[in-house]
Amino acid sequence: MNRRFALLVVIASVWASASSAVTRQSLADLSWFVGYWSSSSDTTSMEECWLPAKGGMYIGVHRDIFPGGKVFYEYLRIEWREDGYYYVAKPSNQPEAAFKLTSITSDGNSPRAVFENPEHDYPTKITYQLLPSGALRATISGPKGDSSDTSSWVMRPAALEGDD
Repeated sequence: MNRRFALLVVIASVWASASSAVTRQSLADLSWFVGYWSSSSDTTSMEECWLPAKGGMYIGVHRDIFPGGKVFYEYLRIEWREDGYYYVAKPSNQPEAAFKLTSITSDGNSPRAVFENPEHDYPTKITYQLLPSGALRATISGPKGDSSDTSSWVMRPAALEGDD
């Protein structure tokens, strides 16, 4: 009986250390999107800033500025929960939504992270990918009404600046 218990303790210890190593590695594998990113078009100026992970969490903010001065913003974080890492977004004047990290690839010069929440209205999937050019592509997708929708934005590394 004691041997079985000892064997279970050893198996549980090995599993726990392997499991925590994988989760720590997953967070470290996201460091490629840390920084200040921006993009602009005729209709929108967009910026996103991600701080390096500290305390087991990334903190970010996103802002869109539209013609006429209308602003959309959201507070962002990636944090550990009991069953994995989550991308948590708190858009302006809306409740926060959490998307679980379901896939992360580090295939050289184009790493990608996919976060999903099939129960969220829209989007249900958020993907970040570092492009070979050094730009960051953010994509949201999922069902929208009777069809599905996908939107992508490409942001480039930029310097922080203000106009106020």
